[in-house]
Amino acid sequence: MSLYTVMPHELVFDGWDHAPGPFLDITVRGVTMRVRPVAPGIGTIERLLSAPLDCYLKPEFAPGQTVSYTDDPAPSPSYDSGFEASPYLP
Repeated sequence: MSLYTVMPHELVFDGWDHAPGPFLDITVRGVTMRVRPVAPGIGTIERLLSAPLDCYLKPEFAPGQTVSYTDDPAPSPSYDSGFEASPYLP
């Protein structure tokens, strides 16, 4: 790899060897997301992993928003997008 820059290498490669913080993959209201825990049961959304397409436009699911979750596997209400899948789709 060739890197041509006038910046010192210490600034360019700062943080190169640090892995990102601990993440949790959780499902809230039928949306699977990756969160960074900030307190017990509370996390900040990093990205959505699996969700209906209209969830990507909703501000409550935007990266950086705070969501609450629990560690117990209690069933959460599913997100209803109003779309009914065809029984003929695999």
